[in-house]
Formats: sequence, C-alpha cells, structure tokens
Amino acid sequence: MNIKDDIYEAEFSNLGIKGISLKPDYVSDYDRLLCGGIWCIVQLEYEFIEEISPNSILVSGGQTTVANLFYNMSNKSVGLVGLWDCVAFDEVAGITFKDKDGVQIMKDYMASGSFARGKEEKSATASMVFVGNINQSVDVMIKTAHLFEPFPEVMAYDTAFLDRMHCYIPGWEIPKFRPEHFTNDYGFITDFLARLNSNSN
Repeated sequence: MNIKDDIYEAEFSNLGIKGISLKPDYVSDYDRLLCGGIWCIVQLEYEFIEEISPNSILVSGGQTTVANLFYNMSNKSVGLVGLWDCVAFDEVAGITFKDKDGVQIMKDYMASGSFARGKEEKSATASMVFVGNINQSVDVMIKTAHLFEPFPEVMAYDTAFLDRMHCYIPGWEIPKFRPEHFTNDYGFITDFLARLNSNSN
C-alpha cells in the first residue's frame, strides 16, 4: 500500500520493476498478492507520464569514475545517480571509466536501479542519457555497422548493455531551431515549467 498516493503498488523483484499500480479490487480478489514470492502470469500496460526535470547534470567528455557516478567508499557518499534525476553523457565515444568494473556496475544499475559497493547494495532513481554523433550517413551505417557504433567498443558490441536501453532518439529527425521558434516577448523557460510540474504533483 502506497499511503502517500493512496494506491496499491506491485513489485516484480526478478525484473527490477517497482511502483506498478494495481486496480483496488485486485487486492481483495487476489489476496495472495499481498505476500511475497508469488508466481503468476500477468498482463502489463505501460503508462506514459511526462516528467521533464531540470535536475540533470551533463558529464562532459564522458570521463568519470565509479566513485563520482555511483558511490565513494572513502567518504561514504552517494554519487551523481543519487543526487540528480538524470545523468547525461556527452560525446559517448569518449566514455571511459578509470575503474575496470565501471561498465559492469553501470549495466547492473541500468538493469535494476541498484549497484553493489563494498558490502552494501545501494539504490538510486536517476535515468541515464547518452548523447553522441554518428560519423557516417545513416544509410551507410545501417548497411555496414549499427547505430550504436559511436559508443566505445566495450559498450557498442555488448548486447547486455544495449538491451538496457529504453529509447533511441534519432537526432537527424528532430527539426533544427529556426528564427520563428523564438519570441521577442516574455516567456517561461523550460526549467521553470519543469519545476512547476514537479511541485504540483
């Protein structure tokens, strides 16, 4: 029971999915759902909720460390994924970790929203965005490579990493800003609208 929102929510521990809203009558009709370890066949529906957030940070050049991104064991502080709603990596071709297990920890986090550091398992809710450029035309890339080729080789050909992607936005399909998109009058910036939206929930 989510007391704050007054709704029942389910969790699929084997999928790492939490916060699945249930119809109120499910709890009375299928009371075993209130127990753990239930095996069942269910039909899921994806409910799209727009949550634009200004609380994001850009990792320029893609270079970072496990301590900076996830958890610093020396001072016991959570990294960027615990402080921001979104962590974006610019120029994906340059993504590197000084730690050998950095990519694996990132994959674990992308799959479950948690990561292990030392003897503890930590959770966070930040999404990850990867921004990069393709170096050839789309037609050539489709015939000779794939659209994730700009990633470092350790990621670009790792199917486990690619399976954790939820969305691919082809930048070449997004119209560029033109003079008619701007105004000489007053207007709200997106940060303000995003904060207004998050505060109203």
